[in-house]
Amino acid sequence: ASQSFQNEAPDIRMNVTDIVDKWITSNITNNGFIVKRPHSDEISGDILGSIKYFGRESHTIFVPKLEVVFDDSSGQPA
Repeated sequence: ASQSFQNEAPDIRMNVTDIVDKWITSNITNNGFIVKRPHSDEISGDILGSIKYFGRESHTIFVPKLEVVFDDSSGQPA
């Protein structure tokens, strides 16, 4: 699966609920996430701006994180 972003702030936020749910229910193998430019950008000689990627081994304050939020609302009025 993939997601596209345009004019994003420096931090990218994406909803990964569906894929994590499939990991939990064992419908797909958890191979983690990869964040990269589209292939056409990767092979292009054009200057497309700067994107900084940090991994947990980067030894910086910019460690990637997954925020987990629990929503127990049913959507039904009380």
